[in-house]
Amino acid sequence: MFPTNTRTWFTYHSAGNPDVRVYAAIPSTLSAASRILMVMHGNSRTADEFCDIWRSWATQNDYVLLCPYYDLVNWPNTGMYQMGNVFSGEDCDGTMNPEERWTFTIDLGIHQHARDGFGIVDPRFDLWGFSGGGQHVHRFMLFKPDAPVRLAIAAASGWYTAPDLTIDCPYGLDDPLLSFTQQDVVDWTNRNMIIAVGTADTVRDADLRTTPRADAQGLNRYQRADYMWNKAVAFNPSTRWRRVDVPGAAHEAKLVAQATRSLLLQGVVDSTTPDHVIRQAVVRVHPNPLAGNAVLSGEGWIGGEVTVEVFDLAGRRVASRTASAINGQWRFAWNSLATQGRIAGGCMWSAPTIASDRRSGRCWCWSRR
Repeated sequence: MFPTNTRTWFTYHSAGNPDVRVYAAIPSTLSAASRILMVMHGNSRTADEFCDIWRSWATQNDYVLLCPYYDLVNWPNTGMYQMGNVFSGEDCDGTMNPEERWTFTIDLGIHQHARDGFGIVDPRFDLWGFSGGGQHVHRFMLFKPDAPVRLAIAAASGWYTAPDLTIDCPYGLDDPLLSFTQQDVVDWTNRNMIIAVGTADTVRDADLRTTPRADAQGLNRYQRADYMWNKAVAFNPSTRWRRVDVPGAAHEAKLVAQATRSLLLQGVVDSTTPDHVIRQAVVRVHPNPLAGNAVLSGEGWIGGEVTVEVFDLAGRRVASRTASAINGQWRFAWNSLATQGRIAGGCMWSAPTIASDRRSGRCWCWSRR
């Protein structure tokens, strides 16, 4: 038995691999209907601290929280953790390791072990990673195309493996040991993944890779997130990936977690959503940022109305408004919503800081109070 609503841990064993300590938090509401959230630490390997950041929110929202700890003794370098231990060497050097040795495979084993142990019915899980964990997450979604991930959030990654078959691995997918096809990359960019980063994550700190090839993606994490997003759109204009900015946040895991966690509950466009729905639904903002008489509008929406909700960076809802959607279109002024919720300041739109669920008729954004 595990204590509830507090940080605990267990050891995960898998054949041929080092043991992994998994920090966890179990909700007091645990039942077969609970969900699983896996949180990936950064290069600092502070899985316990990441568990503390997420514990309260996760348990309050009926999530079993899992935070694997890939220690520096057994997984000491970028190739073994951020890149999933797919290759025997760094930066796609050496040979390919057997898939059962990949840390991506261990992640899946940890999820299945917890699901079986706690009797969770839902086969899916949510995946969130920050910094080196964001690198781990976006590559996990590439190398594990059939993994049952409901929503992945790759936050504040230092650099990326881009959806580009002409760029050498690890910055792209061109490598004699890899066999990704055009369709494989389309499928990757059609998975539910968010690229998130703080707007102030612009410092070239000691942990940031600053090689010429990394700098070709941008000089800081914020620019590199834009690079990755632009690469996805260039390869697949109908990509289901989303790009979320966290206004004012630097390289701060807690702030980014607080700003993105509500997406796990409300912002999912799942894999069963028809492609034509995703392609047609549009949110427009003019001017940007949202403030004063700025207009928020949308088209291609299903149903007779849409609800817009605004959250602060702590994840608290501070305003909402429901508008009629006539022939899939709706429109109103930002200050009409802001007055109801007493929002100080505005909301910066950045493709898409406002997230949306076309089928339920909901969209939301974040605002500093």
